[in-house]
Amino acid sequence: MTQISLGSRMESVDGTLTEGKIAELYGRPSPYWRSVQFLSELPNGSFSFNELHRPERWRDAVSKYLELTGQGGISRAAGQLFRLIEEARREFRDAQERAWDARKILEQTPADYDLRELAAWFKFCKEKQKFLRLYNDAMQFGVVKRVKHNKERLCSDCGTKPLLRRQRKCDVCRRASRRDSNRRAKRRFKRKQLTAGFSRGKTPKNERSALPVRIGSGSN
Repeated sequence: MTQISLGSRMESVDGTLTEGKIAELYGRPSPYWRSVQFLSELPNGSFSFNELHRPERWRDAVSKYLELTGQGGISRAAGQLFRLIEEARREFRDAQERAWDARKILEQTPADYDLRELAAWFKFCKEKQKFLRLYNDAMQFGVVKRVKHNKERLCSDCGTKPLLRRQRKCDVCRRASRRDSNRRAKRRFKRKQLTAGFSRGKTPKNERSALPVRIGSGSN
């Protein structure tokens, strides 16, 4: 645990946004650029493009804003909030990439693609709200508790369902994979039946009699 000084971080300071208000915007279920839209009110050139559009630069942008408005540096609680949300954001992006990989492999967009991406987004927003509550508790009681973000193992195919121990795929995807495997096995068996009796590179016996007889140049 780390003791922190509350000060006036949750109160208004000359009409500017405080760290508490900035953290509230950051934890909302909305895109990153909306949470830092207030930075555009400052003179042009105060913040770089990356600070305005890259979520991984949120801590740098907030630190700069607090210094420009005379509020001091960013708190340890806000640093923890940033770390937890960014870990959750990486998991959300991984889920998006798995969905897009499935979309690229197939000729048509999978029917469940939008559902998978939407489920990952809702999960990410829910985690943001949870981490924001941890931040508010830390600011209220003056103590930052150590939090270890455990990465949940998700199904490698659908990317939405959590896995149990020793599971590689969820039950639904495992059954679908088994059906696909059985279909491929049946197709291979049918091809094998159709080509049965034919040797690779040789003419079938029942067709050899139909071949023209070659007469040598020295025979009559």
